Amino acid sequence: MASRYFIIFMLVGLVTACVSTSNNNVASYDKNAGTVYPPVSFFITRPTAELNQQCLQFADDSVMQHCQINQFDASLYWQQLYGSGLFERVMFAGEGTDYQVLVSTANMSRETAADITKAAVAGATLMLLPVTNEFSVKAEVTVLWRDLVLKRFSYDVPFSHTMSLFHKPDGGAQHFAQTLMSYFLRDIEQQQVFSGAFLLSALQDSDYLQQLKAPAQLGDFQLAGQHIYNDPLAGTQLRYINQNFIDDYIDVFVYPIRRTDWQEPSLVMHDELENVRKELQLFYQQQNKIMKLQEAKTISWQHESGDFHGSYFELTIEDIESLPSSTYLFIAEDKFIKLRCTFGADHAESLVKALIPKIIVPDESLFMATLRQRFREQMQPSGRHSATNP
Repeated sequence: MASRYFIIFMLVGLVTACVSTSNNNVASYDKNAGTVYPPVSFFITRPTAELNQQCLQFADDSVMQHCQINQFDASLYWQQLYGSGLFERVMFAGEGTDYQVLVSTANMSRETAADITKAAVAGATLMLLPVTNEFSVKAEVTVLWRDLVLKRFSYDVPFSHTMSLFHKPDGGAQHFAQTLMSYFLRDIEQQQVFSGAFLLSALQDSDYLQQLKAPAQLGDFQLAGQHIYNDPLAGTQLRYINQNFIDDYIDVFVYPIRRTDWQEPSLVMHDELENVRKELQLFYQQQNKIMKLQEAKTISWQHESGDFHGSYFELTIEDIESLPSSTYLFIAEDKFIKLRCTFGADHAESLVKALIPKIIVPDESLFMATLRQRFREQMQPSGRHSATNP
């Protein structure tokens, strides 16, 4: 009798020693990058028609073959995305985010004689001996921007399910979700899927990295970097910093005109100046600061490359002893060039006149041309003015 109990205890000890298993299939990615990706909403969705057909065909080929669509708990994927700390926010089936991440899986498993034997052994040992089934699950992870597909990844993900009294029933599913999301996080890091440049390329919008030309040096001001926004209507931003006074800098914004027609530049400039003033007012209101805006003025000059015309205004902050800042606005091709200087127009004017002629903007993109054409077609039946904002 004692030997029987000893064998049982040894068996239990061996089993429990194997319970805590690590996941060796996790892909490597930078886990210490901080928050680098914009907010996303996570959804479970049906697989693509191609994968769905594979699933149906696999199940029809044999009564011993089965295919399950999206069999794993959706919250397991969400936990991996949220826990990565790489996104500003991860919403579960939420609204209000530009980006969505969709996951679909097809578990195509084949029941063999060995599987039947394993199940019999598990029953005979009252689930004391662990029985493991291993196979591959096909998965699709799709990234959307405002319902437009940007990128779809297809994976074959290993899945291991262990039946035992000493194993968590959902342990295999947790490892699967961890593995799948690690593949996804690795690939979006390598391909920079959530970058502004990737978005604009996928949308066939302007290539601001290659086609926007701007000087690297402007007197004492050095080009410090470029940022491309995750919105084709926001364009890109350059920053020039004074090497001698780092608090002096010029931000240059290049973005498309949100109109179908800009043949009346004075009207277009007036409307955009009002938008800019409202943006600044909202910005300072959120900081509980009161700004004083000066009336907009025009600026014109002749250059060997042509005549240039723009508008500008200055602003100051009440209760703060500081020099005024200045904002300039110009039109080039189908885009605005906006400059925000942390100093007044007296100092900014010469720099602006030196910089603007050297900036070459990309031509109208296919994305904006298509967007404008669609808006023109929508406006035709009503007879409304074609220059209205898209």
